[in-house]
Amino acid sequence: MGYVTHSNTYASEYKYQHIPPPSPGKPIRAALPGIFFVYKINPYMLQINECRPSFATFLVNLCAQFGGIFAISSLLDSITFQLFWKKAKEIISHNMSNLPNV
Repeated sequence: MGYVTHSNTYASEYKYQHIPPPSPGKPIRAALPGIFFVYKINPYMLQINECRPSFATFLVNLCAQFGGIFAISSLLDSITFQLFWKKAKEIISHNMSNLPNV
């Protein structure tokens, strides 16, 4: 049922320390120049199981995505319709008030 991978956790870290040149009247700061590697391996092991989801899970996820797209597009359609309908009512009422009385 899939692949099993045994692995240890590891960590890496980058440290940089700038050593300024000595100034007159100040003591010289001593440090060893070089590159230092420190390995840190944690004592516990991970077991990673990778398995392929079933076809039914794929279909459910696909339907969920289409349902979400449909819901968001319906919401946007409703909002734009309400905004345009409100603007159209304002334009119609403004034009009706400018008609001459007979």
